[in-house]
Amino acid sequence: MKSVAIIAVIIALIWILNGYSSQYIGNSSKELLGYVDEAKKAVKAEDMYNTNVQIGMLRAEWETAESHWEALVDHREIDRIDTLMTHLEAMAGTGALDDMLPELEELAFFLTHIDDKHKIWAENIF
Repeated sequence: MKSVAIIAVIIALIWILNGYSSQYIGNSSKELLGYVDEAKKAVKAEDMYNTNVQIGMLRAEWETAESHWEALVDHREIDRIDTLMTHLEAMAGTGALDDMLPELEELAFFLTHIDDKHKIWAENIF
């Protein structure tokens, strides 16, 4: 009986920690997506100055969130987001606005779906 109680407590702790980490990742993803959306609007309006501002703000917000994400998320996913951020910064620096929309869309996809990949759901376990 004692071992069943210990297992139940461990499972409960895992579930609670997963809920907390999912909430953090979800909230920070939404913040990052706000910058991505603003950058998309600036690119579509061909506003180079605002595009650079939004990409800079996106990078700054990512640098803040990244250190926490490293403890919670697969490093390959973090590396992919870092790579996309670097591409976006380079494109913004050279004025390649036409090439930025696909990169922004891909970044938005990763940020939108990363939270779902780390929740304790049957589809993620099996």
